[in-house]
Amino acid sequence: MGITALIGSPADSWRHWLRENLGGADLLCLSPNEPNLGPPGQVALYRGEVPVWTRFYGSLDPSRSPHVLVAALAEAQQHFREGMVLLPSFRSSPVLAHTMRLLLRLLNPDELIVSERCEVPLGGWGIPAEPEPVELAASLTPQVLEAQRKAHWMRLWDDSFDHELTFSSVAMEGLRLGSGKLIGFEERRKLGLAWCLHLEVSASSAFAIVTDSPTEEDISAVLDSFHVPKLHVVPSTAYQHLLCGLARSHGEEIGIGFIEDIDFEQQSLKLRATAVPPTPIPILKVGSIKVDRLGRELPEARPWQV
Repeated sequence: MGITALIGSPADSWRHWLRENLGGADLLCLSPNEPNLGPPGQVALYRGEVPVWTRFYGSLDPSRSPHVLVAALAEAQQHFREGMVLLPSFRSSPVLAHTMRLLLRLLNPDELIVSERCEVPLGGWGIPAEPEPVELAASLTPQVLEAQRKAHWMRLWDDSFDHELTFSSVAMEGLRLGSGKLIGFEERRKLGLAWCLHLEVSASSAFAIVTDSPTEEDISAVLDSFHVPKLHVVPSTAYQHLLCGLARSHGEEIGIGFIEDIDFEQQSLKLRATAVPPTPIPILKVGSIKVDRLGRELPEARPWQV
């Protein structure tokens, strides 16, 4: 059969086309926003209706973390030899155009099937395979798609278990938090920076978690103490309800869930996730999607804001 790549537009639905054409072939879904193919915010390899491999993505926007999509395809190719690959819906965007070309070159498909509604990036798709146009059904309305995602989110909350982790036991990916040198409480107190719940410093900036907005004098005190040009300030509540993926130390994913709260004084995190306790969680991958316990989607966090 070889490999067939599928590219649609945001106005398309592949549901009926796949039902008629997939047969028993594998389907690698690299689109993080396919409501008919499991929880949003993930990419997965399906054999039948069962995902045999997943990769946490953490956003509904394929241009949000393009490096994760490229890495996901490289990982998936260890499990995938032939079948169909559903790529993210394409819209005119420099980042998405470059990402799609990278994915296609890495994939090197035997066939390329493209929706008639899909825009073509300037310069084409960048691979030898000629695109074959296909007519697809129209996508459902945004309201219906949101309702479908809400059903996924509510089921995820209901099917999850409580976990508590310490900062020292887990490596966090996708966050600014945990990427700098931690400044302990005693040092913060001596420097007059006890108003920071959590403070980290890197070569080019400082990063503070706070309960109240700092004054200009507070900000200057941090910059002067650590000789950095910039301070990033984040409220302690910014991490609540963020979608997260759980993984073993070698990268195998073992669950998905949400951050419920972070206690910066105790340096601990409370999660609600599908992994059954007391499963060790050495890696926590954190996305930008926020969903409350009623399944309502909250505004996504900006890239590297938290």
